[in-house]
Amino acid sequence: MPLTNHEIKGIIFDILHFKKAFYKGCESLKNNTIFIICLFLLFTLFGVIVGIQLNTDVPSEGDDFNFSLNREAEAREIAELKKANEDTKNKILDLGKLIDQYEQEKITDSIPLSKLRNEMQHYRFLSGHTAAAGPGMVITIEGMMGDNIAPLMEEKKYLMTLVNELKIFGGEVLSVNNVRLTARSEITLAGSHINVHTLPVAPPYVIQVIGNVNSLKRYVEHQTFIFEFMKVDGLQVNIEYLDDIKIPSIIREKPLQFIRPIEEGL
Repeated sequence: MPLTNHEIKGIIFDILHFKKAFYKGCESLKNNTIFIICLFLLFTLFGVIVGIQLNTDVPSEGDDFNFSLNREAEAREIAELKKANEDTKNKILDLGKLIDQYEQEKITDSIPLSKLRNEMQHYRFLSGHTAAAGPGMVITIEGMMGDNIAPLMEEKKYLMTLVNELKIFGGEVLSVNNVRLTARSEITLAGSHINVHTLPVAPPYVIQVIGNVNSLKRYVEHQTFIFEFMKVDGLQVNIEYLDDIKIPSIIREKPLQFIRPIEEGL
């Protein structure tokens, strides 16, 4: 069992006291062999006690050392936990990707599910939830001097009539000022401006149409008088035919509150 500081100090004090007495008793024997042997034993005993003192744990210093070791152990444990947590998150992400891959393979392998998925994409496109691209034309309508033409467009029903005619004569997907039109879209005058699909639009009005370009050209040249009427009312109309027109998906969908589907055969 290690000696306490108090016990070690007592031993050192006794040795020093013994050393003084030893010097007095052996003062006359300095040239004697016994003196040399006693002196050797004295220093040997002193060296052993010093060694014991160095190897003995001092409580205060030992506590600080143990505290430092505990802090290092806790830091290592926290680092290991963080690494384990990161590894777990990576495994979860990998498993999620694997599940998506399996589900995609299952849909691909299953003909009924693949058909159902294609039908869902088709109806999403028709309802305006998917962006569209293709050939068509762009019609720009504006006033002669940058005037607000919204009241005139609403009074003569120019915008609404134009949209309906474009749908009849080959227009598949339409937008007004980048607002996608669907089967539930409306065009109304709201104060001094026009709302399209509940969103306000201001002149110039840019109507984009995706469809058969030849059919649209025939419509403009031979099947309508709406553009002549607009010019008589002082409106400027510019028409461009393009090979690639991009129309975004709907920005806002109006909620259905009262409608409900009816199953076939009921």
